[in-house]
Amino acid sequence: MLSALAWLRDRFLGNDTQQHGEMQGEIIEDSYFVDDQSDLTGTTSFSSLTHVWDRDPHAALQVIRIQKIQRILADHGLPPEIIRYIIRLAEEARVLSVTRAETKSYTDDANECYLRTPPLMSHLMQNFLMRISVDIDSHDQGWSNEPNRSWIGTYQGSYTWWEIALERQNQQGEYIEVAREHLTHNIHASREFRRHTLDLTLPDTLTSLAQPNDVLSLWARTQFAGWVNIVRYARISVWIDWDAIG
Repeated sequence: MLSALAWLRDRFLGNDTQQHGEMQGEIIEDSYFVDDQSDLTGTTSFSSLTHVWDRDPHAALQVIRIQKIQRILADHGLPPEIIRYIIRLAEEARVLSVTRAETKSYTDDANECYLRTPPLMSHLMQNFLMRISVDIDSHDQGWSNEPNRSWIGTYQGSYTWWEIALERQNQQGEYIEVAREHLTHNIHASREFRRHTLDLTLPDTLTSLAQPNDVLSLWARTQFAGWVNIVRYARISVWIDWDAIG
């Protein structure tokens, strides 16, 4: 199937795909975009940990790219439902992210939110969230009295970790948690910041359950005395189906 998608890209986009390929990779890897936040961000006043979507100077190129793909496929006689299927299968999506770069320490059986997205806006009621990607730079307190010394420097016996939650407004307009998933532990007894990148895709629970106006939140966890979760940076990125944008 992937080879078929590659053929379609080469057949319909030709050299233009290769010209935009490097830029596309940079957008996915390094930055995320909003060209008009009014149609996607919604209100962010409910929490001081809620940030606006990151801006990207290449935002317009993403829109031009998807429009060109749709037009070229249509010019070759493909019906709209097949075009939508190809675009989704190729994971062509509108990518948005929110970041926080602030050093924080969490201890004493912590269950605290470090980062929260703006509300997810979509014309589709479900299955519009194709992928969630989370980047975290963190480490623990850097020491441990664990008797099994072979666990030091591994994920074994680590009592600092990260979770991601899906939150939804209730009838009172308050955001409440509807689902949560474990992401990763920190390396046991290490003072070095380590980058963890975790992806959740359909049919993962959070992507499948997501509805318009839901938010995603990143939670620092610790357990037992002496364990400290130290973070300096995190980013939550979402891949939203183009059909959900309208």
